[in-house]
Amino acid sequence: MTFDNRLRDGSQHGYREYIVGANWGSSRLRIYLIDRALNVVDEDRSSGGILFGREGITKHEASARVETLRAGRRVSAAVISGMAGSVSGLTEAGYGEVPISMTSLTEASVSIGEIAGAPAWVMAGGLGRRDEITGIILM
Repeated sequence: MTFDNRLRDGSQHGYREYIVGANWGSSRLRIYLIDRALNVVDEDRSSGGILFGREGITKHEASARVETLRAGRRVSAAVISGMAGSVSGLTEAGYGEVPISMTSLTEASVSIGEIAGAPAWVMAGGLGRRDEITGIILM
């Protein structure tokens, strides 16, 4: 099942599902529990970012943090963005040229198996082109 379809599943089953959204930046790993209405219902900001090395971003560590965060609630998918897709992250996800459609972005995501029992993906990054004359990044 693709990432995009996985996020749409569940409503017909009558249970409330959540997704996990994580952003691994230079200073922090931020993990959010998000409901179907896209509200953040809980979060964990306790981990270090890429400047502190890979500690805290291993699949095992992410699973443990998500298990605590979800507190028994059903998670249907986990999506990690930011430095997790870099050469120093979990897996190299590559880049899509911006502007990028949501379809192109989800197609460029990389499955990393499961985190806390939910299918997990690392999202590709967006890459702007630099104007050769002005040096301005074009969006």
